[in-house]
Amino acid sequence: MSSIELDLRKGMYPIDVEARESSSGVDHQIAQPRMERRFHRWQMVGFSCTIMITWEGLLFVFTYGLENGGPAGLVYGYLFCWIGYLAVVLSLAELVSMMPNAAGQYFWVGTLAPPQYRKFLSWMTGWQQFLAWQADIASAAYLASEVLLGLVNLNIPSYVPKGWQVTLVLYAIMLFALAFNTVLIRFLPHVEWIILVIHIVGFIVIAVPVTYFAKHNTASEVFTTLLTLGDYSAGTSFFVGLMTSVFAFLGADGAIHMCEEVDKPEVEVPKSLVHSITINGFLGFGMMLIMLFCIGDVQDALNSPTGFPFIQIFQQALPNSIAFTTGLASLLLVLLVSAVVAVTAAASRVTWAFARDDGLPGSSYLKKIDDRAKLPIWSITLSFVVTLLLGLINVGSATAFNAVISLMVASYLASYLPPIALLAWKRWTKQGLQMGRWHLGRFGLATNIAAIVWTTIVFLFSFWPTTSSVTLQTMNWAVLLWGGSFVLGCLLYIRQRNWFRTPAIA
Repeated sequence: MSSIELDLRKGMYPIDVEARESSSGVDHQIAQPRMERRFHRWQMVGFSCTIMITWEGLLFVFTYGLENGGPAGLVYGYLFCWIGYLAVVLSLAELVSMMPNAAGQYFWVGTLAPPQYRKFLSWMTGWQQFLAWQADIASAAYLASEVLLGLVNLNIPSYVPKGWQVTLVLYAIMLFALAFNTVLIRFLPHVEWIILVIHIVGFIVIAVPVTYFAKHNTASEVFTTLLTLGDYSAGTSFFVGLMTSVFAFLGADGAIHMCEEVDKPEVEVPKSLVHSITINGFLGFGMMLIMLFCIGDVQDALNSPTGFPFIQIFQQALPNSIAFTTGLASLLLVLLVSAVVAVTAAASRVTWAFARDDGLPGSSYLKKIDDRAKLPIWSITLSFVVTLLLGLINVGSATAFNAVISLMVASYLASYLPPIALLAWKRWTKQGLQMGRWHLGRFGLATNIAAIVWTTIVFLFSFWPTTSSVTLQTMNWAVLLWGGSFVLGCLLYIRQRNWFRTPAIA
């Protein structure tokens, strides 16, 4: 069985030497490569905030919550999601403090699960992580492409974006992300500092003029108006509309997968997770209220020719200044492209970690660290190629590509549930957990249970169509994709189970 040595004096950096028992009963020492520690705490906070881009993300997917829930549903749904995600992040922070490793969720499952289920549960959790992060890159790049072409439409109303044009812009953005994750990697930690500043200052730059110039709705219109444009009941509409707020917090575990490039990850990564969910939570709630008070007529916002209600809100604030709207939206575009860079970095580390334990076909290549760059070049390249291939789907069908985006939500949540459930089970049965330097103490079990309940509810509603009148175009095909990916995962597991090394702590 493999064993992992965690060196507290070196920041609990994982697996320099791994003991593995051969068929002859002799332990072999397998050297594991290290990556350079590039990040400190606030650089990591910037990295996490950049991946989530919560207040920006709300604007990009505002439509879901407006149609199902309306202003009131968005406000209370956001608070529900923020509290739920906070419970998830606090639970993950405890786990990463106990066992800092770029593998994250599947590593912890492989350590905490009963021996007879350990390998299968660990591998399936890793598979969900892999799917979530690959779909996240495609999602962020796709949204950036849509925003850019939406701005072209704003300035040239006769222009109507085509699917293939969106894909070509997506490819250009991915080339930029690839460059920053390889040849320009030495600048990434410093850029994350700058992006964190832009993330906070940009909020003010948008909030102040929009709030000042726009006509305001009343508090009653914001806090009591519940819309059910999807023809569901009020309660169902509320839960379907949660996807706006859920999307805005996706990638909250991003810092975990960079912990092998952080000094003292058993302390700094948990703090980065908590700082980023707190900063983004407050900024997101503030932007939510600003947009809802300044939205004017909801139907006008939903019918924006650009496809984005927030652009319509910017226009209404200064109706005679397209340059004003373009400038504010361009700031959002910069932050969204920076998110593509950060998500690509985290996704490639998830891929590399999974391959390091021989969890994927082609692991012998994917787990390699380039000696000169100290980077998982093969894993970065795979993430790049997968996104290019997913981008081709949009040429044929935007509906099919949107299903890939929906798959991301379900896969993220499916990767959070197993490790948190196992942590709660260990606590409940008092099995003598040795907590890390960062933990919740007596509040831990209640927080873990809250995270499990919230994640289960949101996971189920992530498959719900946005309207009860289901057609081929309005169907949420994520349920089919997730089910198909689960079956594919089972088949891949059968292939990989003899090579996959279940993590275990010595």
